[in-house]
Order: sequence, then C-alpha cells, then structure tokens
Amino acid sequence: MLAFLAGAVFFLVLMTSIATEVHSADDPFEGNRFQGRYQWDFAKPWPALLNYGGYISLIGGGLTALVVLARPGLLVSAYGAFMTLIVLVGQAEVNAYMFTGSDFVRWRADDARAIAQLLAPVQAGDGVVVADQHYGSVSEFVFSLRAPQRLLVRPSGAHLTQADLPPDVTWVAAINDYVADFHYQYSLKFEHTSLYVLSQTTPLLHKPEKLVWQGTEPMRLNFAGGKDAKALTGFNSPEDWGIWSATDVATIALPQLVVGDITLRINVAALPENVQEPLRIQIGDAHAELSLKTEWLTYELRLAPTWPTDTIRLEMPVVRPVPRDSRSLGVGLSGIEISRP
Repeated sequence: MLAFLAGAVFFLVLMTSIATEVHSADDPFEGNRFQGRYQWDFAKPWPALLNYGGYISLIGGGLTALVVLARPGLLVSAYGAFMTLIVLVGQAEVNAYMFTGSDFVRWRADDARAIAQLLAPVQAGDGVVVADQHYGSVSEFVFSLRAPQRLLVRPSGAHLTQADLPPDVTWVAAINDYVADFHYQYSLKFEHTSLYVLSQTTPLLHKPEKLVWQGTEPMRLNFAGGKDAKALTGFNSPEDWGIWSATDVATIALPQLVVGDITLRINVAALPENVQEPLRIQIGDAHAELSLKTEWLTYELRLAPTWPTDTIRLEMPVVRPVPRDSRSLGVGLSGIEISRP
C-alpha cells in the first residue's frame, strides 16, 4: 500500500509539472501563447491538445488514484489504463507539434523559393539572412534559397544597421520583424519574410515599382471606412472613423518613395489602457516619438530620411481592453498627410 501511495504521489507530481509546463511555457509554440497567437492558422483540435494535454493526464492520474484507493485490487488494471492514457495523450501532442511545425517550415520554404525565383540565379554569398536562430525552420529557409548564404542571428525586433551587414551583400532577407536602419533601394513583403534589395543590379529587381515623390502636392492617405486600408499591414478591420492597429509593430505603405525633409501630419488616438506608452514612428532612418491622448488629435512631425523609402513603421504595444472583444488594439489611426516643410 505504501508503494502504491508513493507511486500515486509521484504520478500526480509528474502530471502537475506537465500541466504547468504546457500551460505557461514561454515558447510561442506551446501553451496558451500558442493558442493565442496561432489560433487562426490551424485546425481547432491541435491547439487544444497542446494546451490541455497536461490537464487530461493530471485528471487521469487523479481518477486512477481514487479508483485504486477505493478498490486496491484494481491496482494493476488502473495503472495499465492510466499509462495507456499517457501514451495516447503524448502521441496526440507529438502529432500536434508535427502538424504545426510542418506548416511553419512550409511557410518558410515557400518564402525562400519565391525570393530565389525573383533573384534567380541566386549566387552563393550574395545576400544575408537575418533570423533569431540558426536551426529549425530557419535552416529550411536557407536550404530553399538554393545557394549558401550568410546568416546573421539577431533578436526579433532588433535594429539592423549598415554596420551589421557584410559590405558586399546585394540583398537582405529578414525573418520575423526587424527595424531596417540601413540603406536599401526598396523592399518586398512576403508572407513571413521581408526582402530588402540593396543593389540595383540584382536580377529581375533592377527597377523599383514606385517613383520618388517630388513634393509638389501633398501625399494623403485616408483610412476612414477602409478607403486606403490596402496600404496597411498589422491592422484590424477598418471602421467608419479609421482603424486600430492589431500588432505591436504595424506599417503603412506609401504610394511613392519619400526622401529628404518632410512634414508628417498624422491623426491618431490611444486607449486609456496604453495611453502612457509612446507611439514610435520610423520612416527610413528617421525616428520620432509621440505621447498620445485618448481624444483624436492631429500631430505634426518634421522628419528627414536620408534614403528613399515607402514605409512608415508604427510601434505601440497592443492591449485587449474589452473582455468580449477578441481583438488586440494598439493605436487608432484615421489618416496621414506628407508634405514638404
């Protein structure tokens, strides 16, 4: 009996550890963070298994202990059933990881193949791949480029400067979100990767699609009612007044490239839950910060990017202020205007 009780305590502690690990793991492919971040990408059973497999095992262990306490004669059968449950749950979680992991690797490989086709023929060492690791799906990305490339490991969200890049590269492929603080001719956004073209001699990408804005007329984008919402990345669905950002970092694609002294007028508002956070704005290598109010205001900024760029980067932490609203909300944006000072 003492051996049974010791075994029961051991399995309960084990299952509690499993449940805690699965529930609170920091890795974005585990636990609640997995379901919260990727719930729109996968079939519903998989995130559920990843989240609740540990709890299923814990409940099974508890029921096993209760059954054996009530009927000691069922010790062998109860433990046999419990171990079968452990094997089934473990196999289901392995299948879930394989399912999600294979999809993630496929996304990386698809981006790499598209880049390889645009840059064909890709020469060894022409470019550099930036990622937050050098294994897993990043390895698949590098293999799918069809030619060996240099790999730069930086934390996601880091600023990439000219000093970080080898002097002879003609393109940069950034996996995850990075701040491009280096001179590039233009950029292309893929599903999960950003391609920055540094040299006009890159095959098939020798001519930018957008012209440099001359500044004779203001450049205006109005997001009320979704009028210019196609220019936005990282935002929720548009509303009558404008649109809320949906991620910590969101971008606006300008219809033309801007360079030199500009005046940016931006109509924005914050929520009470994140009004204390600054709104960071980046256009090329030009940076600015705004302290927002909860009411709608138009702010005017003087910026001077030193190279042509077509992207405005907005950074502000998102919150979930309404319990019944599943959306993440950051900065409210109604419209922008760019003009010469």
